[in-house]
Amino acid sequence: GTSTDTRGPAFAGTKGTQTAAAVATDYKQAVQHIYLAYFGRPADPAGLDFFAGRLAATGAPVPLAELNNAISTNADIRAIVEVFSTSQESQDLYGGDNGAFIDAVYQSLFSRAPDAAGKEYWVNNLNAKVMTRAAAALNIMVSAQGTDVDIIAKKAAVATAFTNGLDLGVEQRGYSGLQANVGVRNLLSQVNLGTDVAAFQPNIDSTIASLAASAPPGAEGAYRSPLPGSGNTDIDTVVLENDEYYAVYGRTSPSQFIVSNFIHGTGISGATAFTSSNMRDFGPRNGLPPTQGTISAAYTPNVSMTGSIVIPAGTIPLNSTKAALAPFYDYAAPANLADVAGTWRLNERTGNLSTVVVSGGSFTGTSTSGCSFTGTLATRASNKNVFDATITYGAAPCALAGQTVSGIGMTYLFNSGATRQLMILGKNAERTGAEYLSGSAATAAGQVAALQSTDLVAGTGAAAAVNDQVEVHYTGWIYSANAPEGKGAMFDTSTTTKPIAFKLGTGVVIAGWDQGLVGMQAGGKRRLVIPASLAYGVNGSGTKIPGNASLVFDVEMVSVTKP
Repeated sequence: GTSTDTRGPAFAGTKGTQTAAAVATDYKQAVQHIYLAYFGRPADPAGLDFFAGRLAATGAPVPLAELNNAISTNADIRAIVEVFSTSQESQDLYGGDNGAFIDAVYQSLFSRAPDAAGKEYWVNNLNAKVMTRAAAALNIMVSAQGTDVDIIAKKAAVATAFTNGLDLGVEQRGYSGLQANVGVRNLLSQVNLGTDVAAFQPNIDSTIASLAASAPPGAEGAYRSPLPGSGNTDIDTVVLENDEYYAVYGRTSPSQFIVSNFIHGTGISGATAFTSSNMRDFGPRNGLPPTQGTISAAYTPNVSMTGSIVIPAGTIPLNSTKAALAPFYDYAAPANLADVAGTWRLNERTGNLSTVVVSGGSFTGTSTSGCSFTGTLATRASNKNVFDATITYGAAPCALAGQTVSGIGMTYLFNSGATRQLMILGKNAERTGAEYLSGSAATAAGQVAALQSTDLVAGTGAAAAVNDQVEVHYTGWIYSANAPEGKGAMFDTSTTTKPIAFKLGTGVVIAGWDQGLVGMQAGGKRRLVIPASLAYGVNGSGTKIPGNASLVFDVEMVSVTKP
């Protein structure tokens, strides 16, 4: 190729001149060329964004040749470019003298050695401190002529394709450090005048795949953080293997985690930092758009995340740990469709309730609003405890009529295995609308077949009969075969207020009470274990008692009044 040593016409790089409207994106091509000139490798996405933003803030010229000329007259622009010279990567890469440096720049840019006169020119300038190494590398690039310009264009095109291909957090983590940079420089060394950039794409893809395979651990995992003073008690964050994340916030009831809403976005896991600039909180309802926000957190892989969520309303602290969620949910365990088969009564984001029937990898649902929908659940390729999920809505009155939302499904056990939670979270393609389905149901460990009645303390007063007016104190628990005395989570008690009064055997209370309290004497205490058929049945009651749940009551007969 033609020597670059003649200081010929400047390599323009981009067309046009700087205007007042130039933004960071306009500088990305120039920054890619600076990386290529000085480091002999493509820019990483974070570096590309950082330096493009810095150049935009200075109002630098956009074309590369004009930008290069501005280095000598603008101290702010010069300081930005000089970061390359003073970086740790520069020290690791260029340990020799200025002659060795010039040899390396020529080899990476043009795949050849400099001629003697050209090398002497650049080395003399460096030795006399007329220019820095970063300035020299950029000058060598913009002074290129003939076929050297064509080689730079080919390498820049490959470099841009490579940077654009780093669209997953794991790939960006892999492209970090001296060893990774060496591998990618080797990729660019294969580019020559005959390279077809489109046909070269498999080489780019395989290099990116190798980087991903050797990447350090990301923030992948499930974590719980408290939300003091918000009305919600916890926020549970699940970071997937591709750095996509869902954060569900709400409060814990005796039988389930009551979802208030959820957050979605795609982040970037560094070696210890997780950041996201495209977070959306789907909390707003009544047609309002989702709230935009950011996440910034330090993480220990699969252990903790500590940082903050920033939204226009303020900053939400994150003090998330795997340990806080571990009693309920194990992200590492494979998801099992058999765990969620059957009929569910699930709360919706709209505030309605839906009856949802899950069979295999699909489900159907009908809302109390009259909305009908279908959906899918599929085990995720990562083999973690997350389902890939979709919900497709029918016509009005569905809030998202005719739309399909996609996201994830999660399930885990409550109450020592007596209750199972199911959550399905989805957002539309534009992330302007979202929906969730969430609720719980009793497992086999949360059910008994028949009413059980045991006197704990014998009474001495009148014995209760049908139609008697009685007063009782009680405490109720969700039944769990795995809990002491069958007492899972407590859901209600009268012992802190006053006894309740009702006419026995008339259907004022659940059938298990009408049947189980007959014959109990005033002053006595009795334990009732009640099957769902004599309690709240397949639908349960509110958010405290799940469908098909058996219940345990300790009842004290305060008084019996005969008709």
